[in-house]
Amino acid sequence: MFKSEDKIVDYTLNIMNNVKYQLNIYDEKSLTFTNAGSTYYIFKQHGVDLKTKVASQQAEKGVQVQKEKLQKGDLIFLKQSGGSKIKYATIYIGNNEYVYLSDSGSVVKESLDSNWSKSNFVTAKRVL
Repeated sequence: MFKSEDKIVDYTLNIMNNVKYQLNIYDEKSLTFTNAGSTYYIFKQHGVDLKTKVASQQAEKGVQVQKEKLQKGDLIFLKQSGGSKIKYATIYIGNNEYVYLSDSGSVVKESLDSNWSKSNFVTAKRVL
């Protein structure tokens, strides 16, 4: 039997190819979401209510986790380049990588070791 963390990651990797990005939209029928709307939806499908579709508010949930202690299914929050506020909610998928729905509508798989990640990492939370 899979642990809930593995189920979240497997589901995330499978569904992300069908998810579309649109600003200020949350539509489960068409799988059209904002960035944080996608994390809200994915966790909702696994019985976890993040209570909000706003990345900065999702960052207030759960227990803070150090980068070195991340586990599959943890939420990672990043700011936009040059900004100071949390903009992106992402899901850690293991092997030092996370995945998220970008503003351009593409699904991004990124390494925590990339320069962009290092510059924009804000916090990580465990909600499972």
